[in-house]
Amino acid sequence: MKQPECNKGEGEGEGEDKELEEDDISQDSDCFSSLSNSKPWHFVRLEKTCQRNEQVALLLKVLKCDKSVIPSIYEFRSLLSFHAYLTLDEAENLSELEEVEEIGLPSMSVLARKAKRIRQHSLAAETKQREMEVQ
Repeated sequence: MKQPECNKGEGEGEGEDKELEEDDISQDSDCFSSLSNSKPWHFVRLEKTCQRNEQVALLLKVLKCDKSVIPSIYEFRSLLSFHAYLTLDEAENLSELEEVEEIGLPSMSVLARKAKRIRQHSLAAETKQREMEVQ
């Protein structure tokens, strides 16, 4: 399967990535609702010089799903560091890709911290949405 090519130009799209700090996946994801059950989450690190939208597109293509229903959470740290928290099945789908640097189990403290951050962002987004509807 041919993977999307990544831009390697210096500084290309940096402003675009700053605008995309919050997006539909991180705001709408409910992946951490499974913390209370037995489904383990896996940490996948992609290390390649890609813009955020290219890395997200890679995940969506491999997982064969629409952005609105992706059950995973990801973290774009820089052009060289993209972390995704996936189910075992999702991680196995990605394991054959050359872009995948590491797959492992994250600690529960990392998951709890991510869950708290996502819930805060989700609540803030919902509040902002309600305020806009009232006006």
